[in-house]
Amino acid sequence: MRLSALRPTARSRLRRPLYLSAFVPLLVLGCGEGPATPADVEFRLDLTIVTGDLEPTGQAEVDALLEVTGVTGSLLIYPWEYGIANLDGLSNLTSVGETLRIWYSFSLTNLDGLSSLTAVGGYLLIAHHEVLTSLIGLSSLASVGGGLWIDSNAALTNLDGLSSLSYVGDLHVGNNAALTDLNALSGVRSVGGDLWIEDNDALTNLEGLSGVRSVGGGLWIDSNAALTSLDPLSGVGPAITFVHIKTNDALTDLGGLSGVMSVAEELYVADNDALMNMDGLSGVRSVGGGIQVLNNDALVSLDGLSGVSSAGLGGLRIRLNPVLSDCSGIAGLLRSGGVTGTVTIEDNAPGCNSVEEVLASAPTPEEQFDDLAGMVQDLFDADALNKGQANALQSKLDGAAAAFERGNSRAAINKLGAVINAVNALVRSRRLAPEEGQNLISAAQALIDSISP
Repeated sequence: MRLSALRPTARSRLRRPLYLSAFVPLLVLGCGEGPATPADVEFRLDLTIVTGDLEPTGQAEVDALLEVTGVTGSLLIYPWEYGIANLDGLSNLTSVGETLRIWYSFSLTNLDGLSSLTAVGGYLLIAHHEVLTSLIGLSSLASVGGGLWIDSNAALTNLDGLSSLSYVGDLHVGNNAALTDLNALSGVRSVGGDLWIEDNDALTNLEGLSGVRSVGGGLWIDSNAALTSLDPLSGVGPAITFVHIKTNDALTDLGGLSGVMSVAEELYVADNDALMNMDGLSGVRSVGGGIQVLNNDALVSLDGLSGVSSAGLGGLRIRLNPVLSDCSGIAGLLRSGGVTGTVTIEDNAPGCNSVEEVLASAPTPEEQFDDLAGMVQDLFDADALNKGQANALQSKLDGAAAAFERGNSRAAINKLGAVINAVNALVRSRRLAPEEGQNLISAAQALIDSISP
Protein backbone atom coordinates (compact mmCIF):
# COMPACT_ATOMS: atom_id res chain seq x y z
CA MET A 1 0.00 0.00 0.00
CA ARG A 2 1.58 3.25 -1.15
CA LEU A 3 1.79 6.11 1.37
CA SER A 4 3.50 9.49 1.24
CA ALA A 5 5.40 10.63 4.32
CA LEU A 6 5.01 14.08 5.86
CA ARG A 7 7.78 15.99 7.57
CA PRO A 8 7.96 14.95 11.24
CA THR A 9 6.63 17.10 14.04
CA ALA A 10 7.90 17.08 17.62
CA ARG A 11 5.43 14.32 18.48
CA SER A 12 5.94 12.26 15.31
CA ARG A 13 9.69 11.76 15.36
CA LEU A 14 9.16 8.44 17.14
CA ARG A 15 8.45 6.02 14.33
CA ARG A 16 5.10 4.43 15.26
CA PRO A 17 3.57 3.37 11.96
CA LEU A 18 0.52 1.10 12.06
CA TYR A 19 -0.83 -1.93 10.23
CA LEU A 20 -4.51 -2.48 9.64
CA SER A 21 -4.09 -6.25 9.90
CA ALA A 22 -1.40 -8.87 9.81
CA PHE A 23 -1.92 -9.30 6.07
CA VAL A 24 -2.28 -5.86 4.48
CA PRO A 25 0.04 -3.07 5.71
CA LEU A 26 -1.37 0.38 6.35
CA LEU A 27 0.91 3.15 7.58
CA VAL A 28 0.04 6.14 9.74
CA LEU A 29 1.87 8.98 8.04
CA GLY A 30 3.70 11.88 9.60
CA CYS A 31 6.02 9.40 11.29
CA GLY A 32 9.33 10.15 9.69
CA GLU A 33 11.11 11.49 6.63
CA GLY A 34 10.79 9.73 3.26
CA PRO A 35 8.58 6.87 2.05
CA ALA A 36 7.42 4.16 4.40
CA THR A 37 9.27 0.83 4.46
CA PRO A 38 8.41 -2.58 5.96
CA ALA A 39 10.94 -1.95 8.73
CA ASP A 40 8.85 1.00 9.91
CA VAL A 41 5.67 -0.90 10.80
CA GLU A 42 4.04 -2.74 13.66
CA PHE A 43 0.79 -4.72 13.62
CA ARG A 44 -2.57 -3.44 14.86
CA LEU A 45 -6.05 -4.89 14.44
CA ASP A 46 -8.05 -1.83 15.53
CA LEU A 47 -6.90 0.97 13.20
CA THR A 48 -9.75 3.35 12.25
CA ILE A 49 -8.00 6.63 11.36
CA VAL A 50 -5.19 6.90 8.84
CA THR A 51 -3.00 9.95 9.44
CA GLY A 52 -1.63 11.20 6.13
CA ASP A 53 -2.13 10.02 2.55
CA LEU A 54 -3.32 6.58 1.49
CA GLU A 55 -3.04 4.90 -1.92
CA PRO A 56 -4.20 1.26 -2.06
CA THR A 57 -2.37 -0.69 -4.75
CA GLY A 58 -4.85 -3.52 -5.37
CA GLN A 59 -8.33 -4.84 -4.69
CA ALA A 60 -7.13 -6.84 -1.70
CA GLU A 61 -5.79 -3.69 -0.06
CA VAL A 62 -9.12 -1.90 -0.59
CA ASP A 63 -10.99 -4.88 0.86
CA ALA A 64 -8.79 -4.75 3.97
CA LEU A 65 -9.89 -1.18 4.82
CA LEU A 66 -13.25 -2.11 6.35
CA GLU A 67 -12.29 -0.77 9.79
CA VAL A 68 -11.11 2.61 8.48
CA THR A 69 -13.47 5.52 9.17
CA GLY A 70 -11.21 8.44 8.28
CA VAL A 71 -8.14 9.50 6.30
CA THR A 72 -6.62 12.80 7.45
CA GLY A 73 -4.66 13.32 4.22
CA SER A 74 -5.55 12.30 0.67
CA LEU A 75 -7.08 9.04 -0.51
CA LEU A 76 -5.89 8.20 -4.02
CA ILE A 77 -7.64 5.40 -5.91
CA TYR A 78 -6.52 4.33 -9.40
CA PRO A 79 -8.76 1.38 -10.41
CA TRP A 80 -7.25 0.78 -13.84
CA GLU A 81 -3.64 0.92 -12.69
CA TYR A 82 -4.14 -1.45 -9.74
CA GLY A 83 -7.02 -3.67 -10.88
CA ILE A 84 -9.54 -2.28 -8.40
CA ALA A 85 -13.05 -3.45 -9.37
CA ASN A 86 -15.10 -2.06 -6.46
CA LEU A 87 -14.81 0.17 -3.38
CA ASP A 88 -16.78 -1.99 -0.96
CA GLY A 89 -13.89 -2.08 1.50
CA LEU A 90 -14.43 1.64 2.15
CA SER A 91 -18.00 1.19 3.40
CA ASN A 92 -17.20 2.63 6.86
CA LEU A 93 -15.20 5.61 5.62
CA THR A 94 -16.86 8.88 6.75
CA SER A 95 -14.25 11.56 6.00
CA VAL A 96 -11.20 12.39 3.92
CA GLY A 97 -9.24 15.41 5.16
CA GLU A 98 -7.70 16.41 1.86
CA THR A 99 -8.19 15.10 -1.70
CA LEU A 100 -10.24 12.04 -2.68
CA ARG A 101 -9.23 11.05 -6.18
CA ILE A 102 -10.90 8.20 -8.10
CA TRP A 103 -9.13 8.28 -11.41
CA TYR A 104 -9.24 6.12 -14.58
CA SER A 105 -11.27 2.94 -14.86
CA PHE A 106 -12.64 0.70 -17.59
CA SER A 107 -14.66 -1.51 -15.22
CA LEU A 108 -15.88 0.54 -12.23
CA THR A 109 -19.65 1.03 -12.62
CA ASN A 110 -20.57 2.60 -9.27
CA LEU A 111 -19.19 4.13 -6.06
CA ASP A 112 -21.45 2.20 -3.69
CA GLY A 113 -18.60 1.49 -1.29
CA LEU A 114 -18.54 5.17 -0.30
CA SER A 115 -22.05 5.19 1.14
CA SER A 116 -20.88 6.40 4.59
CA LEU A 117 -18.74 9.28 3.31
CA THR A 118 -20.02 12.65 4.59
CA ALA A 119 -17.12 15.10 4.08
CA VAL A 120 -14.11 15.70 1.86
CA GLY A 121 -11.90 18.55 3.04
CA GLY A 122 -10.07 19.07 -0.24
CA TYR A 123 -11.00 18.11 -3.78
CA LEU A 124 -13.25 15.24 -4.81
CA LEU A 125 -12.06 14.17 -8.25
CA ILE A 126 -14.02 11.57 -10.23
CA ALA A 127 -12.65 11.39 -13.74
CA HIS A 128 -11.87 9.23 -16.75
CA HIS A 129 -14.28 6.35 -16.19
CA GLU A 130 -15.63 4.53 -19.24
CA VAL A 131 -18.54 2.61 -17.68
CA LEU A 132 -19.34 4.51 -14.48
CA THR A 133 -23.12 5.03 -14.54
CA SER A 134 -23.98 5.92 -10.95
CA LEU A 135 -22.84 8.23 -8.14
CA ILE A 136 -25.53 6.97 -5.74
CA GLY A 137 -22.77 5.74 -3.44
CA LEU A 138 -22.10 9.39 -2.53
CA SER A 139 -25.60 10.00 -1.20
CA SER A 140 -24.34 10.85 2.32
CA LEU A 141 -21.80 13.41 1.15
CA ALA A 142 -22.67 16.87 2.55
CA SER A 143 -19.61 19.04 1.89
CA VAL A 144 -16.57 19.24 -0.38
CA GLY A 145 -14.25 21.98 0.86
CA GLY A 146 -11.74 22.19 -1.96
CA GLY A 147 -13.90 21.46 -4.97
CA LEU A 148 -15.94 18.89 -6.87
CA TRP A 149 -14.51 17.73 -10.18
CA ILE A 150 -16.67 15.42 -12.35
CA ASP A 151 -14.88 15.00 -15.67
CA SER A 152 -14.67 12.60 -18.62
CA ASN A 153 -17.12 9.96 -17.47
CA ALA A 154 -18.46 8.64 -20.76
CA ALA A 155 -21.51 6.73 -19.51
CA LEU A 156 -22.67 9.01 -16.71
CA THR A 157 -26.14 10.42 -17.48
CA ASN A 158 -26.88 12.21 -14.19
CA LEU A 159 -25.29 13.18 -10.88
CA ASP A 160 -27.85 11.45 -8.66
CA GLY A 161 -26.20 10.75 -5.33
CA LEU A 162 -24.96 14.30 -4.77
CA SER A 163 -28.28 15.67 -3.51
CA SER A 164 -26.99 16.08 0.07
CA LEU A 165 -24.36 18.61 -1.00
CA SER A 166 -24.98 22.20 0.09
CA TYR A 167 -21.48 23.65 -0.33
CA VAL A 168 -18.55 23.04 -2.65
CA GLY A 169 -15.34 24.95 -3.24
CA ASP A 170 -14.81 24.90 -6.99
CA LEU A 171 -17.45 23.10 -9.05
CA HIS A 172 -16.28 21.58 -12.34
CA VAL A 173 -18.53 19.40 -14.51
CA GLY A 174 -16.93 18.73 -17.87
CA ASN A 175 -16.48 16.31 -20.75
CA ASN A 176 -19.31 14.00 -19.70
CA ALA A 177 -20.76 13.13 -23.10
CA ALA A 178 -23.97 11.44 -21.89
CA LEU A 179 -24.81 13.81 -19.03
CA THR A 180 -28.30 15.31 -19.53
CA ASP A 181 -28.96 17.22 -16.29
CA LEU A 182 -27.47 18.57 -13.05
CA ASN A 183 -30.63 18.10 -10.98
CA ALA A 184 -28.82 16.31 -8.16
CA LEU A 185 -26.98 19.56 -7.34
CA SER A 186 -30.21 21.33 -6.40
CA GLY A 187 -29.17 21.49 -2.74
CA VAL A 188 -26.00 23.49 -3.44
CA ARG A 189 -26.38 27.06 -2.18
CA SER A 190 -22.82 28.29 -2.40
CA VAL A 191 -19.82 27.68 -4.66
CA GLY A 192 -16.77 29.03 -2.88
CA GLY A 193 -14.56 29.17 -5.96
CA ASP A 194 -15.12 28.88 -9.70
CA LEU A 195 -18.17 27.33 -11.38
CA TRP A 196 -17.19 25.50 -14.58
CA ILE A 197 -19.64 23.71 -16.89
CA GLU A 198 -17.97 22.68 -20.12
CA ASP A 199 -17.99 20.13 -22.94
CA ASN A 200 -21.13 18.27 -21.89
CA ASP A 201 -22.68 17.58 -25.29
CA ALA A 202 -26.06 16.27 -24.09
CA LEU A 203 -26.65 18.79 -21.29
CA THR A 204 -29.75 20.84 -22.15
CA ASN A 205 -30.29 22.88 -18.98
CA LEU A 206 -28.76 24.04 -15.70
CA GLU A 207 -31.85 23.54 -13.56
CA GLY A 208 -29.87 21.80 -10.84
CA LEU A 209 -28.01 25.05 -10.13
CA SER A 210 -31.10 27.15 -9.47
CA GLY A 211 -30.39 27.14 -5.72
CA VAL A 212 -26.91 28.67 -6.03
CA ARG A 213 -26.85 32.10 -4.41
CA SER A 214 -23.17 32.92 -4.46
CA VAL A 215 -20.11 32.11 -6.55
CA GLY A 216 -16.87 33.16 -4.90
CA GLY A 217 -14.82 32.91 -8.07
CA GLY A 218 -15.74 33.04 -11.74
CA LEU A 219 -18.31 31.54 -14.10
CA TRP A 220 -17.15 29.43 -17.06
CA ILE A 221 -19.81 28.02 -19.42
CA ASP A 222 -18.09 26.59 -22.48
CA SER A 223 -18.85 24.14 -25.31
CA ASN A 224 -22.16 22.71 -24.14
CA ALA A 225 -23.72 22.09 -27.55
CA ALA A 226 -27.32 21.48 -26.42
CA LEU A 227 -27.56 24.11 -23.68
CA THR A 228 -30.35 26.60 -24.42
CA SER A 229 -30.58 28.77 -21.29
CA LEU A 230 -28.68 30.13 -18.31
CA ASP A 231 -31.89 31.11 -16.47
CA PRO A 232 -31.27 28.88 -13.43
CA LEU A 233 -28.21 31.00 -12.58
CA SER A 234 -30.35 34.05 -11.82
CA GLY A 235 -29.47 33.87 -8.12
CA VAL A 236 -25.75 34.33 -8.78
CA GLY A 237 -24.28 37.74 -7.98
CA PRO A 238 -23.85 40.57 -7.41
CA ALA A 239 -20.04 40.30 -7.64
CA ILE A 240 -18.16 37.66 -9.60
CA THR A 241 -14.53 37.21 -10.62
CA PHE A 242 -14.96 36.49 -14.34
CA VAL A 243 -17.64 35.54 -16.86
CA HIS A 244 -16.71 33.27 -19.76
CA ILE A 245 -19.53 32.19 -22.11
CA LYS A 246 -18.17 30.45 -25.20
CA THR A 247 -19.19 27.98 -27.91
CA ASN A 248 -22.64 27.09 -26.60
CA ASP A 249 -24.26 26.56 -30.00
CA ALA A 250 -27.92 26.50 -28.88
CA LEU A 251 -27.77 29.33 -26.33
CA THR A 252 -30.05 32.21 -27.39
CA ASP A 253 -29.71 34.67 -24.49
CA LEU A 254 -27.87 35.36 -21.24
CA GLY A 255 -30.98 35.83 -19.11
CA GLY A 256 -29.67 33.93 -16.10
CA LEU A 257 -26.91 36.48 -15.45
CA SER A 258 -29.27 39.29 -14.45
CA GLY A 259 -28.00 39.25 -10.85
CA VAL A 260 -24.40 40.06 -11.78
CA MET A 261 -23.43 43.70 -11.17
CA SER A 262 -19.62 43.63 -11.17
CA VAL A 263 -17.02 41.45 -12.87
CA ALA A 264 -13.57 41.75 -11.32
CA GLU A 265 -11.64 40.38 -14.27
CA GLU A 266 -12.81 39.60 -17.82
CA LEU A 267 -16.24 39.45 -19.42
CA TYR A 268 -15.87 37.15 -22.43
CA VAL A 269 -18.71 36.15 -24.78
CA ALA A 270 -17.64 34.35 -27.95
CA ASP A 271 -18.60 31.77 -30.58
CA ASN A 272 -22.20 31.29 -29.41
CA ASP A 273 -23.90 30.73 -32.77
CA ALA A 274 -27.52 31.30 -31.65
CA LEU A 275 -26.98 34.16 -29.19
CA MET A 276 -29.08 37.17 -30.28
CA ASN A 277 -28.58 39.73 -27.52
CA MET A 278 -26.72 40.57 -24.32
CA ASP A 279 -29.80 41.59 -22.33
CA GLY A 280 -29.02 39.25 -19.46
CA LEU A 281 -26.04 41.44 -18.58
CA SER A 282 -28.13 44.58 -18.07
CA GLY A 283 -27.24 44.68 -14.37
CA VAL A 284 -23.46 44.84 -14.93
CA ARG A 285 -21.95 48.19 -13.96
CA SER A 286 -18.20 47.54 -13.97
CA VAL A 287 -15.74 45.12 -15.53
CA GLY A 288 -12.27 45.22 -14.02
CA GLY A 289 -10.38 43.31 -16.69
CA GLY A 290 -12.03 44.01 -20.02
CA ILE A 291 -14.90 43.10 -22.33
CA GLN A 292 -14.67 40.82 -25.35
CA VAL A 293 -17.63 40.00 -27.62
CA LEU A 294 -16.37 37.91 -30.52
CA ASN A 295 -17.74 35.82 -33.37
CA ASN A 296 -21.36 35.41 -32.27
CA ASP A 297 -23.14 34.74 -35.57
CA ALA A 298 -26.69 35.78 -34.58
CA LEU A 299 -25.93 38.68 -32.24
CA VAL A 300 -27.83 41.83 -33.25
CA SER A 301 -27.57 44.15 -30.25
CA LEU A 302 -25.35 45.18 -27.34
CA ASP A 303 -28.13 46.92 -25.43
CA GLY A 304 -27.49 44.62 -22.46
CA LEU A 305 -24.17 46.39 -21.88
CA SER A 306 -25.72 49.86 -21.64
CA GLY A 307 -25.28 49.97 -17.88
CA VAL A 308 -21.52 49.32 -17.93
CA SER A 309 -19.64 52.45 -16.88
CA SER A 310 -16.09 51.11 -16.72
CA ALA A 311 -13.88 48.47 -18.31
CA GLY A 312 -10.29 47.92 -17.22
CA LEU A 313 -6.90 47.25 -18.79
CA GLY A 314 -8.31 44.39 -20.88
CA GLY A 315 -10.05 47.06 -22.93
CA LEU A 316 -13.05 46.57 -25.21
CA ARG A 317 -13.06 44.22 -28.22
CA ILE A 318 -16.18 43.85 -30.36
CA ARG A 319 -15.21 41.80 -33.42
CA LEU A 320 -16.43 39.32 -36.01
CA ASN A 321 -20.12 39.44 -35.15
CA PRO A 322 -21.49 39.39 -38.73
CA VAL A 323 -25.04 40.74 -38.13
CA LEU A 324 -24.28 43.07 -35.23
CA SER A 325 -25.27 46.54 -36.42
CA ASP A 326 -26.62 48.06 -33.20
CA CYS A 327 -23.81 48.80 -30.78
CA SER A 328 -25.47 51.80 -29.18
CA GLY A 329 -25.45 49.92 -25.88
CA ILE A 330 -21.75 50.73 -25.46
CA ALA A 331 -22.02 54.36 -26.59
CA GLY A 332 -22.26 55.65 -23.03
CA LEU A 333 -19.17 53.69 -22.03
CA LEU A 334 -17.26 55.13 -24.99
CA ARG A 335 -18.47 58.70 -24.46
CA SER A 336 -17.53 58.68 -20.78
CA GLY A 337 -14.02 57.42 -21.42
CA GLY A 338 -14.68 54.48 -19.14
CA VAL A 339 -12.42 52.05 -21.05
CA THR A 340 -8.89 51.97 -19.67
CA GLY A 341 -7.39 49.62 -22.25
CA THR A 342 -7.47 49.41 -26.04
CA VAL A 343 -10.77 49.70 -27.92
CA THR A 344 -11.22 47.53 -31.01
CA ILE A 345 -14.53 47.55 -32.89
CA GLU A 346 -14.35 45.93 -36.32
CA ASP A 347 -15.60 43.24 -38.70
CA ASN A 348 -19.20 43.51 -37.55
CA ALA A 349 -22.20 44.69 -39.60
CA PRO A 350 -22.37 48.32 -40.83
CA GLY A 351 -23.04 50.66 -37.93
CA CYS A 352 -20.68 48.81 -35.59
CA ASN A 353 -17.28 48.83 -37.22
CA SER A 354 -15.58 51.68 -35.40
CA VAL A 355 -15.95 53.94 -32.40
CA GLU A 356 -17.11 56.69 -34.75
CA GLU A 357 -19.87 54.52 -36.23
CA VAL A 358 -21.11 53.50 -32.80
CA LEU A 359 -21.30 57.07 -31.53
CA ALA A 360 -22.94 58.31 -34.71
CA SER A 361 -25.71 55.71 -34.52
CA ALA A 362 -26.33 55.98 -30.79
CA PRO A 363 -29.34 57.93 -29.50
CA THR A 364 -28.77 61.47 -28.27
CA PRO A 365 -29.33 62.28 -24.59
CA GLU A 366 -32.58 64.01 -25.56
CA GLU A 367 -33.78 60.82 -27.24
CA GLN A 368 -32.76 58.81 -24.19
CA PHE A 369 -34.82 61.09 -21.92
CA ASP A 370 -37.80 60.55 -24.23
CA ASP A 371 -37.25 56.78 -24.22
CA LEU A 372 -37.16 56.70 -20.41
CA ALA A 373 -40.38 58.68 -20.20
CA GLY A 374 -41.93 56.26 -22.68
CA MET A 375 -40.88 53.27 -20.58
CA VAL A 376 -42.59 54.77 -17.51
CA GLN A 377 -45.74 55.43 -19.54
CA ASP A 378 -45.72 51.85 -20.86
CA LEU A 379 -45.50 50.46 -17.33
CA PHE A 380 -48.43 52.64 -16.26
CA ASP A 381 -50.48 51.56 -19.30
CA ALA A 382 -49.76 47.91 -18.41
CA ASP A 383 -50.85 48.47 -14.78
CA ALA A 384 -47.32 47.67 -13.58
CA LEU A 385 -47.23 51.15 -11.99
CA ASN A 386 -50.13 53.05 -10.48
CA LYS A 387 -50.74 56.71 -11.29
CA GLY A 388 -48.96 58.04 -8.23
CA GLN A 389 -45.87 55.90 -8.82
CA ALA A 390 -45.70 56.83 -12.51
CA ASN A 391 -46.15 60.54 -11.80
CA ALA A 392 -43.42 60.49 -9.14
CA LEU A 393 -40.93 58.92 -11.55
CA GLN A 394 -41.95 61.23 -14.38
CA SER A 395 -41.52 64.29 -12.18
CA LYS A 396 -37.94 63.26 -11.37
CA LEU A 397 -37.25 62.64 -15.07
CA ASP A 398 -38.65 66.05 -16.02
CA GLY A 399 -36.38 67.69 -13.43
CA ALA A 400 -33.35 65.83 -14.81
CA ALA A 401 -34.20 66.80 -18.40
CA ALA A 402 -34.66 70.44 -17.45
CA ALA A 403 -31.29 70.52 -15.65
CA PHE A 404 -29.59 68.99 -18.69
CA GLU A 405 -31.19 71.56 -21.02
CA ARG A 406 -29.77 74.32 -18.78
CA GLY A 407 -26.31 72.78 -19.21
CA ASN A 408 -26.15 71.50 -15.64
CA SER A 409 -25.15 67.89 -16.26
CA ARG A 410 -24.19 67.29 -12.64
CA ALA A 411 -27.67 68.22 -11.40
CA ALA A 412 -29.23 66.08 -14.13
CA ILE A 413 -27.12 63.10 -13.07
CA ASN A 414 -28.14 63.56 -9.43
CA LYS A 415 -31.82 63.62 -10.40
CA LEU A 416 -31.39 60.50 -12.53
CA GLY A 417 -29.78 58.86 -9.52
CA ALA A 418 -32.94 59.72 -7.61
CA VAL A 419 -34.93 57.94 -10.35
CA ILE A 420 -32.78 54.83 -9.89
CA ASN A 421 -33.23 54.95 -6.11
CA ALA A 422 -37.00 55.27 -6.50
CA VAL A 423 -37.13 52.30 -8.87
CA ASN A 424 -35.03 50.20 -6.49
CA ALA A 425 -37.45 51.06 -3.69
CA LEU A 426 -40.40 49.94 -5.83
CA VAL A 427 -38.65 46.64 -6.57
CA ARG A 428 -37.71 46.04 -2.93
CA SER A 429 -41.29 46.63 -1.84
CA ARG A 430 -42.48 44.26 -4.58
CA ARG A 431 -44.55 46.97 -6.21
CA LEU A 432 -42.55 46.57 -9.43
CA ALA A 433 -41.22 43.36 -10.96
CA PRO A 434 -37.40 43.02 -10.76
CA GLU A 435 -36.99 42.61 -14.52
CA GLU A 436 -39.07 45.70 -15.30
CA GLY A 437 -37.21 47.66 -12.64
CA GLN A 438 -33.86 46.59 -14.03
CA ASN A 439 -34.81 47.76 -17.52
CA LEU A 440 -35.58 51.22 -16.16
CA ILE A 441 -32.39 51.30 -14.10
CA SER A 442 -30.26 50.23 -17.06
CA ALA A 443 -31.77 52.92 -19.28
CA ALA A 444 -31.24 55.57 -16.60
CA GLN A 445 -27.66 54.45 -16.04
CA ALA A 446 -26.97 54.52 -19.79
CA LEU A 447 -28.25 58.10 -19.88
CA ILE A 448 -26.03 59.02 -16.93
CA ASP A 449 -23.07 57.56 -18.81
CA SER A 450 -24.03 59.57 -21.90
CA ILE A 451 -24.11 62.93 -20.14
CA SER A 452 -21.28 62.39 -17.66
CA PRO A 453 -18.59 65.07 -18.08
